[in-house]
Amino acid sequence: MRPWLLVAAAAFASCDFDAAFQRYCETGRCDGGAGGGAGGDADAGDSGSGGGGGSTGEDGGGDAGADAGVDGGFDGGLPPCPRRSHARLVCSAPRVISPGAVPYGPAASGAPGRFVIAWGTSAGVEIRQVGESGADQWRKTFATVTLPESISVSARDDRWAAAWIDERSDQRVACISGFSDGGLVPASDGGVVTLVATGATDRVGVAVSENGAVGLAASSTVLSTDVYLGASVAGCPTSVRREPLTFYTVDPAAGHMRGGGVDGFRFSVSGRFGSEGHLQLFKLEPDGGVRWRYMRDITRSFGAQAAVMAENGLAMISSLGERLPDGGYRLNALAMSTDFAFVGQTTTVTENVGWWNASTCGLGCVAHVYTSSGNVGYVIASFTGDDFSVTPRGAFHYDVACERPVGASELAVASSGELLAIVVTQPPELELLVCRKPVF
Repeated sequence: MRPWLLVAAAAFASCDFDAAFQRYCETGRCDGGAGGGAGGDADAGDSGSGGGGGSTGEDGGGDAGADAGVDGGFDGGLPPCPRRSHARLVCSAPRVISPGAVPYGPAASGAPGRFVIAWGTSAGVEIRQVGESGADQWRKTFATVTLPESISVSARDDRWAAAWIDERSDQRVACISGFSDGGLVPASDGGVVTLVATGATDRVGVAVSENGAVGLAASSTVLSTDVYLGASVAGCPTSVRREPLTFYTVDPAAGHMRGGGVDGFRFSVSGRFGSEGHLQLFKLEPDGGVRWRYMRDITRSFGAQAAVMAENGLAMISSLGERLPDGGYRLNALAMSTDFAFVGQTTTVTENVGWWNASTCGLGCVAHVYTSSGNVGYVIASFTGDDFSVTPRGAFHYDVACERPVGASELAVASSGELLAIVVTQPPELELLVCRKPVF
C-alpha cells in the first residue's frame, strides 16, 4: 500500500526523486514523486477511525488513558504544537513495532477491537495484528524474492486479507486471507498464499467482506492502461479480469459494501493522461462483464490515491494527490457513488503534502493522514465527511506529531471504534500511535 504519483511519460527520461524516496532509488528503483495508499480497508463502520479529540482540558487529560493504551498525558490535547494553530490529537506514546529491519510501504486496516498492520522489509512481508492497546496478538512473515513493490491489507469483523506484489516482472499478485485468531484460509493449491496471474503490475489493493470474500485490484505505474480485477466468494481469487482504460494507471483500490457478498465489491483506479487527472470506478458483473463510472479533471493533475468505502456503502472516497508546478502536492478528496449515478465535488484538504493515506472513521467521516512536505515537519490528520460533498468535519486539521523528521516517513492509518491507529515509518523503525477520534 505505497503507490507513488508518476509524472507522465516525459518524466521517465530523468528520475524525479525527493528525500522521502532516496533510499528506494538506491536499491535500483526510481519512482517519481510522492504518493498515497491503495485503500484496502473497506470496512467503514467496524473499522471506525478517528484520531483524538483533545482540544479541551477534559478531553486531553486523564480520561484519555481509559481508552486502551491511550495516555492523555503524552503528546495529546493541549498544548498545541509550537507556532501552530491546529488542535492536537490525544495519542499514545509511539511504540516501535519493527525493530532491527528497515520497514517501508506500511498498510493498515481495523475491525472491532483490533488493527491489522502490514509492511515490507528486505526479508519479505510482515503482517501483525494488535489490539486497541497496541499490544501484539499475532504476527506472520512471508518471504519475498525482492523488496515488495506494493502492499495492501483489509480487515472486517473476524476476517482479514492481505496482498502484495513481489516483483513486477513475475506478473503475479500474492494474496492471503485469514481469521482474527491468526488462522489462515488455505489456497486452492493447498498452500496458504495464492499467486494470481496478472500482467506486469506494481500496485495492488485488497478488500475482504465480513464472510471472507476477497476482492483484488492491481495495476502498473509504468505507462500502462490496464487494470486487473478479481473477486472470490471465499478466500483470495485465483484469477482476475483485464480491463483496458483510456489513461495511464497509478493507484488501484478495492472496497466492499457490507452485506453485499461478491456483488458488494467496488474497485477504484486513478491515473493521468498528460496534465489531466482521471478516476474510474468498477463493479464486476456475474455474467463476466463490468459496470463502470468514469471522470476526468482537466484542471487538476492528480494521479495517486488512497480510496476507502463509506460506512453506509453509498460512495467510494478517494484521497487524491495533485502534482503542483513547484513539485509539491495538493491533497484533494472526491466521492463517487457505488451505484454509479453521481460524482461528487472535489474538496481541497491541504497543500504541501509529502506522504498520505486515508481511513474511514465511522458514519459520515473519513480521516486523511499525511506528512507535511520537507525533511522536518508534522504528521497531521484532517477529517471530512463521506458523502458527495466531503465537507470538513470538526476542527478539520489536527496535529498528530510535532516537528519531527518526516522526509523519509511513510504512513498507514486504520480505525477501530473510537480509536485510530497511525503507523509511521521513522527509519530504521516503524512506529505505532493509537489516537482518539475527535468529537464532531
